[in-house]
Amino acid sequence: PGTDPTSTTDVFQFTLGGTTNAWTLYDEVKGGYLYAAHSSNNYLKTQTSLDANGQWSIVFNADGTAEVVAQGENTRNELRFNYNNGTPLFACYASTNTTMPKVQIFRRQTPATSVDVTIGSAGYATLYYSNKNLKIPSGVKAYTCKTNDGKKTIDTRSYTSVIPAGSAVVIQANPGTYTFQFAATGGTPAADNMLYGSDKVAAPVAPGDGEYTFYKLADGENGLRFYKVESGFKNGAHKAYLAVPASVAADSYSFELPDGINDITANPALEGATVYTLSGIRVDSTKLPAGIYIVNGKKVVIK
Repeated sequence: PGTDPTSTTDVFQFTLGGTTNAWTLYDEVKGGYLYAAHSSNNYLKTQTSLDANGQWSIVFNADGTAEVVAQGENTRNELRFNYNNGTPLFACYASTNTTMPKVQIFRRQTPATSVDVTIGSAGYATLYYSNKNLKIPSGVKAYTCKTNDGKKTIDTRSYTSVIPAGSAVVIQANPGTYTFQFAATGGTPAADNMLYGSDKVAAPVAPGDGEYTFYKLADGENGLRFYKVESGFKNGAHKAYLAVPASVAADSYSFELPDGINDITANPALEGATVYTLSGIRVDSTKLPAGIYIVNGKKVVIK
């Protein structure tokens, strides 16, 4: 009780099984089920077979402790912790015992090695992790953004293989879910990036002194653009937003990708496609004059 289980190697691990009011605690090392072993002594043992004395009810209290009670016939059946004059142990006690502290239960978690990110029909999403370097999967491109000398467009720079920890980006790919593996190193985030993010749902935070205007990337009434957020806006977990000094802020910003990021294809099939102009305005795919467009995230030529 009261000890971080990751701070010591002196930890016993049990595999939780069973169902409500019949939970089992299995010791993989000894190969047995934990059970209340006696009605006259505070025995807590393991057995290879399973009976009601090895089936437990578990109820968590508001303070984080747990009521762990064996369901069998033995009346010393409440799992408690005993400091035992410096030789601590776990044992089973009668329900009338109020001196021995209740136990705490922790779940062991295997550290994640990757994150999955879904890109919708517009072909774009934002991404941010403060403490994870992310390998860019095949078929995905990642861009930092900055405003272009007061114009209503965004300049972009791309990461080639890894998004450094702490760098907020716009990612572009065909719609789908992509796995970003964690990388040991990621380099230094771009110094002129005007995208910022948060690991949790939170209001955007000004990156420096003075007033800032905040924007989110959205497929709005004028197509895919950075739109000014309204009061009360909360940035999503591991998402990014654009922060522009209020003195030079525009109503919205078009998102223009660098030339040559995709192969240019002539006369593509457009039925059901999502089509944008190079300045990020969504257009009707059935009424397109000749020109270059972004179709389902790829740059194409219409002749």
